[in-house]
Amino acid sequence: KTIVAYAGQQKILEVGAGLGFWASHLQDEGVDITPTDLSLSNNQYIGENAKPYTKVTEVEAEIAVREIEHDILMMIWPPYGDIMAYRSLKRTPANKLIYVGEWNGGCCADTEFFNELRDHWDLVTSCEIPQWEGIHDALYIYERKAHVSNSRADQSN
Repeated sequence: KTIVAYAGQQKILEVGAGLGFWASHLQDEGVDITPTDLSLSNNQYIGENAKPYTKVTEVEAEIAVREIEHDILMMIWPPYGDIMAYRSLKRTPANKLIYVGEWNGGCCADTEFFNELRDHWDLVTSCEIPQWEGIHDALYIYERKAHVSNSRADQSN
């Protein structure tokens, strides 16, 4: 409900969507969301017989943020130690981010991602979500700091 209220009529791009579980629920609520993942058939986090909850576009995250129109970037549990989350965040033209996962030092993303959040994004709100035992994740909504440019010319990393 937090995402539905925040997104309104804006377009969300989810990178690393896996089987599209979150996207499916948001679509059911009328949210305009495009779930993407690099490869459903070769994903170590997805069982080989698993079926997608919704249509998931198979495309690399960095290509998705460049080519798929969106107002909000969404990442749910980006892979630990993987640079995908950082590169997607750095290259998105969107000024809004929905992130679900653990904080720096947890089981999500990499240090560069969390440094980018700290340095160039403001936390708008967060809310608790149901958690597995031993997991410390939450839903976070960020907006790019006003003084930070997001032109593609500045995003050469």
